[in-house]
This record gives sequence, structure tokens and C-alpha cells, in this order.
Amino acid sequence: MKSCIIIPARLNSNRLPGKLLLKINNLSLIENVYNNCCKTKNTDVYIATDNLKIKRECLKFTENIIITNSLHNSGTDRVAEAAEKLKIYETIINVQGDELSVSNKHILMLIKALKDNASTMVSLMTNLRETEIDNPNSVKVIFDKLNYALNFKRKISESEAQLLSQNNRSNIFINKHIGVYGFNIKNLIRFKKLNIAVREKKEKLEQLRAIENNIPIKMFFVNLAKHNFSINDRSDYLKAKKYFEKNFKIN
Repeated sequence: MKSCIIIPARLNSNRLPGKLLLKINNLSLIENVYNNCCKTKNTDVYIATDNLKIKRECLKFTENIIITNSLHNSGTDRVAEAAEKLKIYETIINVQGDELSVSNKHILMLIKALKDNASTMVSLMTNLRETEIDNPNSVKVIFDKLNYALNFKRKISESEAQLLSQNNRSNIFINKHIGVYGFNIKNLIRFKKLNIAVREKKEKLEQLRAIENNIPIKMFFVNLAKHNFSINDRSDYLKAKKYFEKNFKIN
């Protein structure tokens, strides 16, 4: 099964406009993420965008750019269009353009899961920090004892988090969701054709479309304790910039 990574890239972000062009280690955020993804062996990497500024930036380091429709509801819809245009890949990994912490090991884990178990959809999670419980930018995944997602929420009360973090009788748990998804091409195209879910519109979380349509999402745990960074607002960006520029170059 031939695999590829597609990074959906849009310029406009409600919380941090133009964030993919911001610099870390003298490289744009999108180039840093692209370079990380390129470390994954035997896996091609593409960027899917509808924006000419993003395209001009990406042409500095790759020609693997796919221009997509500007009206997509989510990054996964953009990835689906790009995958249909490419036609040659059976396993598709969607890495959000602000996921600095995702490594080639994490991506290979998802590719292996899709190939070995024919899972419909796979994704990543990590430990939820206490400081992230009431932060709507830190998406929470509620999952069962087999690591299948039951729900995704931006906001959750501290008492809910404490209850779900315990080994309770219902065997339901909570972690932080990481913005990486894996599909085989058939299920990715199926996802794109589904109606937009009510909760997806409210929460602006595309994975809720799968939940509301009874599509199982197998979650895989990764340890990101040392550098758990998703860039959602300027505060996130400044923290990530300080950390990565002090500790190591990620390109």
C-alpha cells in the first residue's frame, strides 16, 4: 500500500491569522512541519492549499503543492480533494500544518495500523495537562478501554476530567487530541461525502463528523510530555518559538 502525507494549509486562522508563515528557527511554520514529515521513510509529502501566499512560501522548499478549492469545511476535506487528484496513494495521513510535535515515528505508527488492521480512521492523543482542561484550544478526546474515540470536546469541567482520568467502572477515559488523522483512500473519500455534523459546526472539529456517522476512530497514544505544541494563538506560537529555538532545530 503506497502511502503519503498531506498537510492542509490555509492562510486565514481565526485565532492567529497567517500563522503558517510565522518563523521558527528562521523557517516558516509550514516548512518546519513539512521537514518533520519528510523524515518518514517511503512516504511522499504534499501540501494542499488554496492560497497563493502559502504556495509562494512552499515553492521555496518543495514543488509538491496541490491547489485545492477554497470552500472546504475542514482540513480533511482539503486533504481528500488532494488525494483524489494524486490518485496513486492508498494510505493517506493528514498532518495539520501547526503540529510541530508530530514525528516520523508517530506517522509510521498510524500507517502501520491502517495497513495491518484495516482501521477506518486513526488518530493520535497524548496526556492532558491540568492547565489544558479549561483551554478550548486543547481538544479533548474521550475514549473507551479499547482506545476508540467516543467524543471530542473543546471544553470540559475539571470534575469531568478528574472522573474520566480515573479507572472508573464505565472504563471511559480522557486525553488530549493531536491533529493528525489517517485513512485509507476509500474511507477518506467516504468521509468527504458525508453531511457536516451539527456538533462539527458548533465545535469546529471535523472528527465529530465521523463520530456522528458511526465511523470508528482508533486512537494511538504518543508521549509528548517534553514538547507538546500545537499553534493555536500567539501565546502558543511564542512558547513554541522559545522552546524550539533554545533546544534544537526541528528542520
